[in-house]
Amino acid sequence: MPPFELRNHTPHSVTVVLVDGRRVDIPATDPPARCEVDRATSGTLETTVGVVPLNVTRRRQRVVDLPPRTPGVLLIVASAVAAACPERDDLVFPDEQARDEAGLVIECHALGRPG
Repeated sequence: MPPFELRNHTPHSVTVVLVDGRRVDIPATDPPARCEVDRATSGTLETTVGVVPLNVTRRRQRVVDLPPRTPGVLLIVASAVAAACPERDDLVFPDEQARDEAGLVIECHALGRPG
């Protein structure tokens, strides 16, 4: 079997650390696949920085902008998208993420599948 092609359908580039230690940046493809959400305004919150709007948000299982399956291609998506599509074995997400000093994700050391 030939190697899989990776296509990134998250909203940002993904840096994957390969088994041999090399880092490969996989650029994002527009539009990103995402789960739809339902939002309802629930009022406001008084905080130490000011008044902030408060929503009640519910993630739906409906996924939008997910390309159809293509033989030989794995799609990198958000873990929520992969979890919402259990019938798709071509979806993977960044796993074993490493963060910088500020807590921002800088790379992943594996790709994951929902289990």
